[in-house]
Amino acid sequence: LVLFALLALARWPRAVTTLALLVGAATLHFMLRYGVVLNPQMMHNALQTDAPEAAELITRRLLKDVALFGLHRR
Repeated sequence: LVLFALLALARWPRAVTTLALLVGAATLHFMLRYGVVLNPQMMHNALQTDAPEAAELITRRLLKDVALFGLHRR
């Protein structure tokens, strides 16, 4: 909540908020698809993934879920 309050004061809160929503949507995809709970150690490992390994995880299902969860407006 404090983070979003600080972002409201910035000049570019929409871009940061959109990025946070997309990252959250991708995280939700992996949590639902693989039944895992992401903790800080897992996030650290994900950031150390090389390009070929990361490319294997980018699927149509991931893109669909990110669009559905992250970009859906009510």
